[in-house]
Amino acid sequence: CPGEAWVKRGSFCYLVSCDVGNMQYARAQCASYEATLTSVHDMNEGLFIDWLVRNEAGVDSTTCNAGHMYIGLTWEWDDGSAYDYSGWEAPEPTLPETMQQCAIITGASWINVPCHSEAGYVC
Repeated sequence: CPGEAWVKRGSFCYLVSCDVGNMQYARAQCASYEATLTSVHDMNEGLFIDWLVRNEAGVDSTTCNAGHMYIGLTWEWDDGSAYDYSGWEAPEPTLPETMQQCAIITGASWINVPCHSEAGYVC
Protein backbone atom coordinates (compact mmCIF):
# COMPACT_ATOMS: atom_id res chain seq x y z
CA CYS A 1 0.00 0.00 0.00
CA PRO A 2 1.18 3.58 -0.65
CA GLY A 3 1.56 4.58 3.01
CA GLU A 4 0.79 3.95 6.67
CA ALA A 5 -2.72 5.41 6.49
CA TRP A 6 -3.75 2.78 3.93
CA VAL A 7 -5.31 -0.54 4.96
CA LYS A 8 -4.72 -3.71 2.93
CA ARG A 9 -7.48 -6.26 2.38
CA GLY A 10 -6.75 -9.04 -0.06
CA SER A 11 -5.08 -7.49 -3.10
CA PHE A 12 -6.59 -4.04 -2.50
CA CYS A 13 -5.53 -1.05 -0.42
CA TYR A 14 -8.06 1.39 1.07
CA LEU A 15 -7.70 4.92 2.39
CA VAL A 16 -10.47 6.61 4.36
CA SER A 17 -10.42 10.39 4.37
CA CYS A 18 -12.99 12.61 6.02
CA ASP A 19 -11.41 15.65 4.42
CA VAL A 20 -14.70 16.82 2.94
CA GLY A 21 -15.25 18.05 -0.58
CA ASN A 22 -17.45 17.38 -3.58
CA MET A 23 -17.04 14.38 -5.86
CA GLN A 24 -14.59 16.16 -8.16
CA TYR A 25 -12.40 16.96 -5.14
CA ALA A 26 -12.59 13.35 -3.86
CA ARG A 27 -11.59 11.99 -7.27
CA ALA A 28 -8.65 14.40 -7.47
CA GLN A 29 -7.45 13.44 -3.99
CA CYS A 30 -7.54 9.72 -4.83
CA ALA A 31 -5.83 10.39 -8.18
CA SER A 32 -3.00 12.15 -6.33
CA TYR A 33 -2.24 8.71 -4.82
CA GLU A 34 -2.60 7.04 -8.24
CA ALA A 35 -5.86 5.52 -6.96
CA THR A 36 -9.58 5.82 -7.64
CA LEU A 37 -12.59 6.07 -5.40
CA THR A 38 -13.48 2.63 -4.12
CA SER A 39 -15.90 0.30 -5.83
CA VAL A 40 -18.05 -2.20 -3.92
CA HIS A 41 -18.74 -5.62 -5.41
CA ASP A 42 -20.44 -7.55 -2.62
CA MET A 43 -21.97 -7.16 0.82
CA ASN A 44 -18.80 -8.30 2.60
CA GLU A 45 -16.79 -5.55 0.93
CA GLY A 46 -19.49 -3.02 1.86
CA LEU A 47 -19.39 -4.21 5.47
CA PHE A 48 -15.58 -4.00 5.46
CA ILE A 49 -15.67 -0.41 4.17
CA ASP A 50 -18.26 0.50 6.81
CA TRP A 51 -16.02 -1.06 9.50
CA LEU A 52 -13.01 0.76 8.08
CA VAL A 53 -14.78 4.13 8.16
CA ARG A 54 -15.99 3.65 11.74
CA ASN A 55 -12.82 2.11 13.15
CA GLU A 56 -9.98 3.64 11.15
CA ALA A 57 -11.46 7.10 10.60
CA GLY A 58 -13.39 7.13 13.87
CA VAL A 59 -16.43 8.82 12.41
CA ASP A 60 -20.04 8.08 11.59
CA SER A 61 -20.07 6.42 8.17
CA THR A 62 -22.62 8.87 6.76
CA THR A 63 -19.86 11.50 6.53
CA CYS A 64 -17.55 9.55 4.24
CA ASN A 65 -18.08 9.16 0.52
CA ALA A 66 -17.64 5.57 -0.65
CA GLY A 67 -17.55 5.76 -4.39
CA HIS A 68 -19.01 7.42 -7.41
CA MET A 69 -21.47 6.14 -9.94
CA TYR A 70 -23.18 7.96 -12.79
CA ILE A 71 -26.87 7.68 -13.48
CA GLY A 72 -28.07 7.17 -17.03
CA LEU A 73 -28.51 4.13 -19.19
CA THR A 74 -25.69 2.34 -17.37
CA TRP A 75 -23.92 2.61 -14.03
CA GLU A 76 -20.14 2.74 -13.88
CA TRP A 77 -17.59 2.72 -11.08
CA ASP A 78 -14.72 5.18 -11.29
CA ASP A 79 -12.23 2.31 -11.59
CA GLY A 80 -14.06 0.96 -14.66
CA SER A 81 -15.12 -2.28 -12.95
CA ALA A 82 -18.54 -3.80 -13.53
CA TYR A 83 -21.60 -2.60 -11.64
CA ASP A 84 -22.27 -6.13 -10.41
CA TYR A 85 -23.61 -5.47 -6.92
CA SER A 86 -26.26 -3.10 -5.65
CA GLY A 87 -26.10 -1.83 -2.10
CA TRP A 88 -28.84 0.79 -2.37
CA GLU A 89 -30.84 1.43 0.77
CA ALA A 90 -34.57 1.31 -0.08
CA PRO A 91 -36.02 3.37 -1.74
CA GLU A 92 -32.74 4.66 -3.24
CA PRO A 93 -31.78 5.87 -5.76
CA THR A 94 -34.31 8.68 -5.50
CA LEU A 95 -32.89 11.58 -7.52
CA PRO A 96 -34.28 12.10 -11.04
CA GLU A 97 -32.37 10.26 -13.74
CA THR A 98 -31.60 13.60 -15.39
CA MET A 99 -29.41 14.64 -12.44
CA GLN A 100 -25.83 13.54 -11.92
CA GLN A 101 -25.91 11.23 -8.92
CA CYS A 102 -23.19 10.01 -6.59
CA ALA A 103 -23.30 7.35 -3.90
CA ILE A 104 -22.45 7.84 -0.24
CA ILE A 105 -22.08 4.82 2.01
CA THR A 106 -24.20 4.70 5.17
CA GLY A 107 -23.37 1.55 7.02
CA ALA A 108 -23.09 -1.14 4.36
CA SER A 109 -25.76 0.45 2.15
CA TRP A 110 -25.75 3.50 -0.10
CA ILE A 111 -27.81 6.63 -0.59
CA ASN A 112 -27.64 8.90 -3.61
CA VAL A 113 -26.81 12.59 -3.45
CA PRO A 114 -26.07 15.30 -6.01
CA CYS A 115 -22.37 15.15 -6.91
CA HIS A 116 -21.80 18.70 -5.64
CA SER A 117 -22.62 17.54 -2.08
CA GLU A 118 -19.68 17.51 0.31
CA ALA A 119 -18.53 14.34 2.06
CA GLY A 120 -15.40 12.41 2.93
CA TYR A 121 -14.24 9.64 0.64
CA VAL A 122 -12.68 6.18 0.40
CA CYS A 123 -9.92 5.53 -2.14
